[in-house]
Amino acid sequence: MTTQTKAVRIKPHKPITTKQAIRLAGNASRLALALRITSSAVSQWGKVPPLKQQDEIKRIYGVAD
Repeated sequence: MTTQTKAVRIKPHKPITTKQAIRLAGNASRLALALRITSSAVSQWGKVPPLKQQDEIKRIYGVAD
């Protein structure tokens, strides 16, 4: 008797870009304030914020995946 496991399909995380996040907040300073981080941290993100901040941005600004 063999047991087969059913593959679980996981929906990929749709990233939000730094540019989109800043646009949602109005500017980088407001985004930093909302996330309780420094604006210099936001400026170091590159094209995409870290996953932790992406999830927080989506929660704060009501962005759905």
